[in-house]
Amino acid sequence: MNRTERILYIFLKLINGKTITVQEFVEQTGKGAKTLQRDVKDINLFFYQSDEWHATDTQIKHKRGSEGTYYYLDNYTFTYDSYAVLGVLLQIKSLTPYLHTNVIKLFEKLKQGSRIEDANTIQDVINHFKPREGEVLPGKQLMTIQTAIREGVLIDVTFTDQSKSTIVPHSLIYMNYNYWLTYEENDSLKSVDVRKIDQVDFTDLQFKQCYARDVVTLEVHKDIKSSLCEIYTVIDERPSSHNDYLIIDLAVTELDAYYIAYQHTPHVRILGPAKYINGFLDRMKEIIGHYER
Repeated sequence: MNRTERILYIFLKLINGKTITVQEFVEQTGKGAKTLQRDVKDINLFFYQSDEWHATDTQIKHKRGSEGTYYYLDNYTFTYDSYAVLGVLLQIKSLTPYLHTNVIKLFEKLKQGSRIEDANTIQDVINHFKPREGEVLPGKQLMTIQTAIREGVLIDVTFTDQSKSTIVPHSLIYMNYNYWLTYEENDSLKSVDVRKIDQVDFTDLQFKQCYARDVVTLEVHKDIKSSLCEIYTVIDERPSSHNDYLIIDLAVTELDAYYIAYQHTPHVRILGPAKYINGFLDRMKEIIGHYER
């Protein structure tokens, strides 16, 4: 193996997160430990002088192990693009163990712009997800619904059972490993798994106000009020008798109310309807009962 081949062999092996022992180097190249030291010195000089690598604190180091001296790549600096991709993946990981195969392909494409070291870390997180196969990703439906929410227009929906409705879309959330649409139909608020919607079409009808009778009243801390407003439709807002709290009316279902109250305890309290309060307390008692038996 000539010098160029040796340099590439060392570089590619270490850059992929592997190590090289002196014995392995001798067997693969026919050269000795001193040649390995010189080659490593040349690669480290390249890391230091290269504009691409100089600021990354990348360096080949060596340690003593059970099989003798081995060389490894030391690097704790990653690119900002890699930070962003990894951050999104970790947030998704906290929500679901599943990713649709199309989404996995998207993240694998995004990691291609990262250095190999960064890509290995990102791929390790991707590997923790189970591919969600055999189901169509409801991307078109999600995009159409979200656009309708942003523009404040009603939509015509055709469900998988072929029933049709003209509805007011209020919010989209990811919960229990599925996408859920909360919508208003006639004077009621309902939720549906977006995968149970076959088709969505815009209408020319503008949403002006919520006519639903079963809106939820919450007392929320001011610090989280804005995050709730970004997700859900706020019908009304007024001061609370408690400092740093507000009372808001949201166009959400009973399930949404439970989810909000559970996720944001102790900064959210359900004030009405009374049946939602009782239902939430019953659910909490049921959970506590599992620990008391």
